[in-house]
Amino acid sequence: MTATNITPSEITLMLTVTDASCGQAVGTPDLQPYSSGDVTFVMSCTAGEQPRPAEVSAQSEAGPLVPSSIAVIIGLAPVAEPQWSALWWYVWLGVPLSLVGVVPPYLFWLNRPRGNTRRVRTEERFQHTSDQPTGGLEPWWDPRYLKFSLPGITSDWSFQDNWASSVGLAAALFTTVFAGGDSLDAIVGDEAQATLGVVAVAAGLSTGIIGSGPLWLTIFKRRYDDQGGIAKHNTIGGVLVASIIVLLGTTGLLFTAAAAVALPLAWILAAIAALLLLVYAWKSIPQTLALGRFGGGVDQATSVSASL
Repeated sequence: MTATNITPSEITLMLTVTDASCGQAVGTPDLQPYSSGDVTFVMSCTAGEQPRPAEVSAQSEAGPLVPSSIAVIIGLAPVAEPQWSALWWYVWLGVPLSLVGVVPPYLFWLNRPRGNTRRVRTEERFQHTSDQPTGGLEPWWDPRYLKFSLPGITSDWSFQDNWASSVGLAAALFTTVFAGGDSLDAIVGDEAQATLGVVAVAAGLSTGIIGSGPLWLTIFKRRYDDQGGIAKHNTIGGVLVASIIVLLGTTGLLFTAAAAVALPLAWILAAIAALLLLVYAWKSIPQTLALGRFGGGVDQATSVSASL
């Protein structure tokens, strides 16, 4: 509340709530002579949100003022608690959407590795490559394709410099718009701080998940005899797993932010952003795999065995 001291003496204000459901009001603000300012009292009330009658009294150095107290009405509002359950959207939507964003374009690329114009027979798919078993693999979606190397994207190729960086930027932009301090106050009002806490944790979690993407490239590298036993190249499996991780971090953040804000507009924008990310992934992943597999240095016929 705002109070004004029109006396020549310093005064001390006290708040007394007559409702038994409220505890003792803590705080005895002092006001200098002929000054005004905001004064704050802290108390804990139960049994509903209805307004409570109270009295504000003042005491000066010369004794009680006249009138000794002023009747006021205390309006109550519930304290918003962070909705940590919103973080489950990383699992409920982040996981399935990340798989949808990676698995279909990978299978499409396996069926048409050299372009969209024609399907390729299995035995023709990866001819003349160092990690290609004789006679090809059956069926065409054989999981052993995941271990194949991608020499077209060299060892210094950065996953963060590829499509993943744009995906992370899109999620960060969405979060900035809906979780900025001023804009969030305007959108959700008194619950802004609780909402901001959930979004901040989600953003930190997303940063950690996206940041781990390049680690999976190294984990899935394989050593080949013709490379001196050194794991030089990234593999198909490494690129796919890293892509799943990045999409998990971004889509999880989008829908966690939407759930925390809890407005229809936020859900609509999150869905639109997620759809755009999926389309981007469907377009970029086959291009990345084609570049890695056929981009250079893969037409020399060699026959070697691979090991972890």
